[in-house]
Amino acid sequence: MQLAFLFLLYQISIAQEEPPEFTVTAQTSAGPVRGFEVDYGSDKSQLYYGSASIFLGVPFAKVPVDDLRFKLPQPLCHFEEEVGSTEYKPRCPQGHDIHGFDYLTSEDCLYLNVFTPNISDGRKRAVMFYIPGGMFQLGGADIYGYKGAVRNLVSRDVVVVVIQYRLSTIGFFTTFTPEFPANRGIFDVLLALRWTHNEIANFGGDPERVTIFGHSAGAMVADSLSFSPLY
Repeated sequence: MQLAFLFLLYQISIAQEEPPEFTVTAQTSAGPVRGFEVDYGSDKSQLYYGSASIFLGVPFAKVPVDDLRFKLPQPLCHFEEEVGSTEYKPRCPQGHDIHGFDYLTSEDCLYLNVFTPNISDGRKRAVMFYIPGGMFQLGGADIYGYKGAVRNLVSRDVVVVVIQYRLSTIGFFTTFTPEFPANRGIFDVLLALRWTHNEIANFGGDPERVTIFGHSAGAMVADSLSFSPLY
């Protein structure tokens, strides 16, 4: 809980002074992932400090639309095109929250983001796997930015993974039949975890040292996974 609080506390401003450029590439079993680097300096008297390689918009499942809309997530074998973004991908479909409706949503939303100290020095670092909250109805990875993650975790030599999963009706409505299987959103999280175990070594992480944590509904998912036979 304390780590989750610190993770959120320093997300005061995520605006970029100028658009970042791709400067680093991680090789995965599905293909290369492009990323960019940030450096906020080493002065710990400042709100933000530390440096990181940032990988946004990494797909971990097939796009859940058409025949896959209400199905369990399907893993990707390979990327159809270059992946990696300088901006967060849209949130999964949802209503508006108390802050309004000033964000993008899309059913094409099963992406994760990786913030890492280094991908090329051969080290294997502890990994923190963050599950966003929002009552299983709201939220997304873009809420948290990456400055706070760099300041609080990456600067301490930790790799951070922040995910998205399907919400509300698309993620959880069920008839308890194969047509509408239950807890699709939870299975999205499980598939993102599987991706992390399989690929995080390519981002400087240790697949044997992955800690899951979350906020609100994300904490509930983390708790449920702690005794799930599927994890």
